[in-house]
Amino acid sequence: QRTNPPTSFNPAAPFAGTPALAYADGAAGIVAPAARAYGQFSAARVASAYRTVRQLLITGHLNPVILSGGNPAPFAALLTATRQRTWFQRNLDKTGLTKQGYQASSRDWVTSFAPGTTQLVGSVIKVHGSMTARTARFARRPALLIHADYLFVYPVEAPNQPGSGIRIV
Repeated sequence: QRTNPPTSFNPAAPFAGTPALAYADGAAGIVAPAARAYGQFSAARVASAYRTVRQLLITGHLNPVILSGGNPAPFAALLTATRQRTWFQRNLDKTGLTKQGYQASSRDWVTSFAPGTTQLVGSVIKVHGSMTARTARFARRPALLIHADYLFVYPVEAPNQPGSGIRIV
């Protein structure tokens, strides 16, 4: 089986020769489908949930402060459940795994490079994906579940090291 060699990184055209070239720029790539009713959830409620998820994705994966390792407070502010917001903020700097084998840190809820290690090449982040809705049960109650499946392609390089550019997906 033959595979294509990786496309070299050109800082003037960081997405050239990759599928990401056809992806939308930034938030324009986060598009929800037309809302329709699901179970007991009206089309208006589904549309609202789509808007919330879209804003979480934009803030958590495209915000320059968060990307550069800064405080993800803007993302935390969008979490509607106080308990979830508190857990997110309390676990930002934890390391390792929980007893159940999950990441102990909540930092992986957002895209965040270690401060001073990475800088974007240019101003464009390519985004491609989709969102779907369905009903589910949570604590024995009906719930609306929004599933988001997006690729974010970041052209980056080490600070003050031209020629070190790569694409991180």
